[in-house]
Amino acid sequence: MQWAGCCWPAAYLLAAATWPVSIYAVAVSTIAGHRIAVDSTGDLAVIDSPSGTAAWLTPVQELILPLIVVFWLVFLGRQMAR
Repeated sequence: MQWAGCCWPAAYLLAAATWPVSIYAVAVSTIAGHRIAVDSTGDLAVIDSPSGTAAWLTPVQELILPLIVVFWLVFLGRQMAR
């Protein structure tokens, strides 16, 4: 078994798990800090427009989605090559 073959799934799972974990981390810290603001749809406002201590969520989300798309494109390319 090649190392690259076993590292791709682990890297994909790590990237895919980072997104919900980061959102949960912001939600938990917002609720624990008693800074709860809810938008008109009933969601936490800090998730849709992060600011303050949750400002790190925006760059994480902007990085993770394209990374997951790259993983899918690589996966499709490898399947087509077989």
